[in-house]
Amino acid sequence: MRILGCLLLSCSFVAAHGGSPRVPPATVGPVVVPHGGNGGGPTTRKGGHGGPATTTKASASTAHKWTTWWSYNAEWILARHMRGKPVTGLTVPGDTSDVRRALREQRLFELMVRAFNDKRAQPRETAAVALGKFGMARADRYLWKRTKFPQGEGWYTVREASLYAIGVLGLPENRSRMLAVARDKERALRERSITLVQLLADGTQKSADQLWALLKAKRVGSLTRSGAVPHRIAQEHRRFAAHLLGFVRHQGYESALRAAAQGSRRYGAGEQGLAITALARRGSYDDLPMIRRKLNDRDSEPDVVRSCAIALGLLGRATRERPADDDTIAVLRRFVRDRNNEIVARHFAVMALARIGGEKAVDALLGFLRKKSFVSSNDRAFVYIALGLCARGHAGARDTLLALFDRRSTGTERGALAVALGLIHHPSASKSVIKAVNGTSDRDLLAWGSLGLGLLGGRGASDAIDRVFTTYAIPKVRRQAAIGMVLLKRGAAAKRLIRELKESGNAHEKAAIADALRLLRNPKTEIVDALIEAYERDSNSNHVRSYAIAALGALADPRDIPYSAELVRDYNYFIKCWALDLIASLL
Repeated sequence: MRILGCLLLSCSFVAAHGGSPRVPPATVGPVVVPHGGNGGGPTTRKGGHGGPATTTKASASTAHKWTTWWSYNAEWILARHMRGKPVTGLTVPGDTSDVRRALREQRLFELMVRAFNDKRAQPRETAAVALGKFGMARADRYLWKRTKFPQGEGWYTVREASLYAIGVLGLPENRSRMLAVARDKERALRERSITLVQLLADGTQKSADQLWALLKAKRVGSLTRSGAVPHRIAQEHRRFAAHLLGFVRHQGYESALRAAAQGSRRYGAGEQGLAITALARRGSYDDLPMIRRKLNDRDSEPDVVRSCAIALGLLGRATRERPADDDTIAVLRRFVRDRNNEIVARHFAVMALARIGGEKAVDALLGFLRKKSFVSSNDRAFVYIALGLCARGHAGARDTLLALFDRRSTGTERGALAVALGLIHHPSASKSVIKAVNGTSDRDLLAWGSLGLGLLGGRGASDAIDRVFTTYAIPKVRRQAAIGMVLLKRGAAAKRLIRELKESGNAHEKAAIADALRLLRNPKTEIVDALIEAYERDSNSNHVRSYAIAALGALADPRDIPYSAELVRDYNYFIKCWALDLIASLL
């Protein structure tokens, strides 16, 4: 797994088997997707890939919570924890033979095709992305077929998911067809925007030039063959183009990004914000003074300030060529301490310090706790998680987090502390967390305490997680407990979870198990068979079957960081961008 101070996305997706391009796996579950250019109220996307379909409106405060940040970033964090720790206890003779592997791949492919023709929309969405992740070129014709289905309830998300899968499948011959979709004024805006993923997956200079032409165009609209943008539509196309330019490997696009980042009548706050973080991803250190200035400019739009905080975390981290930037750490520390600054931007600045890491960043984070820079438990939770990410090996940080865990009373704050202690891997914290989890009925502490124990390990951790998983029929509690079991016991946990997946009568429990099994990233026969059975059993609910398909798609590609997870990692999710919102809902 890449270390915390590194963000790198390869734009060439070629599979290890058969030379066919592949899309990496995505995690599943409903993700809060805020909308509105200036931090408007968040909503949950309907029918997110793999997760339970929901149209529930979230409260205005949901997007400000630490759990929302976690939902966008958990994939790479948990994958880093799992790296180098193979599954044990699941040995099947001949599991590695080429013949058996080929048969299994054929069987899975046929299952994905069946799921793609399911009578219910949610498994169809999941299967669309899973087919792309499975990486076989022959999936292409099935995906294109679904993009032509009528628009309307039950189909529009399938069309979007299919276009996304085609884009990340990365077949060069699809480039012209995908650009035709982007130009098609009869297509929905979200469909037209998501086709731009093809330009990133294509990885050529010509594709990068198309993104650049879209960003610098005087009018906002759809792509043409010449790269001009004659038809005025919404701004999301240009915002997505700005974001994707942060990931291309070709040089020469800084001028267009810099023009958007500087701000003008042509560019709104959303384009400015995404262009700023794109410059940072490209390592544009010459823009550090401009980004620092905008961070502290009282006239800057909130989305611009938030994006500046994220960008400073990307530019301030240590690389092989540059040490950690002490001046950037000092700027972020002053920004966080000033309570007149907007709270979300301060949250992002805290996580930027974690991104930078090192002794001075850890000292700054500990200083926020000593000087009580934050009043609410949710705000302090960001500091806890940040310390968990960057302070492993720092005895003072470990002891501070454990002391706070023993003193705090709210389940929300103690849950965040449990996760932080797991991330920092405090060797003697298990006892305190086990005692807290065994002695509470608070669902936040039960859920996040179980996840923390999965990260921590230690004597008694397994029994505590098992008790939570068995006792509490609360979806979010069961989900985190199942993940904790996988993190802690791996192969042994897989055997237990497979048995529960077959025997349990609780739909939420089964969905949680399927979601947890995908983290093993090890397609052993028992896991594959159990997930196939979960999908094929008619008595299972819609979202259980969908989670099973999503897990099978994830198992098809064991790479550390999924493509989707990289695109939304360190993302200012308060900026309205349909394509990024869709990708986030596929996690």
